Amino acid sequence: MGGGDQGSYKKIQGVDDFEKVISDIKLLSEYKKKTKSYFNIGIRILVTKDNLGSLVNIANIIKDLNLNYLQLAPDQYTEDKGGFWNGGKTRDIFEKIEKILEKSNIMLLTSGFSIEQPRLDYPSTCYAHYFQIAITGEGNVMFCKNARGNAKIDDRYVLGNINEKTLTEIWNGKKVKEIEKYIKPSNCGLFCKNTSMNNALEESIHPTEDMSPNFVN
Repeated sequence: MGGGDQGSYKKIQGVDDFEKVISDIKLLSEYKKKTKSYFNIGIRILVTKDNLGSLVNIANIIKDLNLNYLQLAPDQYTEDKGGFWNGGKTRDIFEKIEKILEKSNIMLLTSGFSIEQPRLDYPSTCYAHYFQIAITGEGNVMFCKNARGNAKIDDRYVLGNINEKTLTEIWNGKKVKEIEKYIKPSNCGLFCKNTSMNNALEESIHPTEDMSPNFVN
């Protein structure tokens, strides 16, 4: 959701559908309770200065619903190095939400904001693409989800099309192996969202002398 009330939602989403979305969420909640289903229902909001003040409102709306989580996510492309996300105002609002939801079964999911110092030589390759594949509306299978939607690089990272070949055939094809040989931080994205995953896998696959091979960092 773009925001936790009608005003912030409309400002960010560009449409006045807040009440409709809330109504749909309530219908899902009621159906889940009625059918005693185990499927998860959650709300994710990218926290910005425009919707921060509305988050307490959404917590009050959902506190009695049959939902599993409210996820508040940081904007990873801000230029303040996490100042807004880690600021006192944001923390105060999160604490209020926590108190609102503590008597319900709804989890509050947040994450710390961090910017890692990039290294051109580490990790040695990209492991994250195994977990971040994307398939476009046209059926093109992309090497990485970060490559989709960019006309300048799309062709380079299109592995094949699921309308022409199976996903297994595409993934075992030559193009995947060719891209894997050269993709690394020095020629891809320094501040890739998958940096933490890549670093952890690099440490596991190529542990240093002081790291136990039986311990996954």
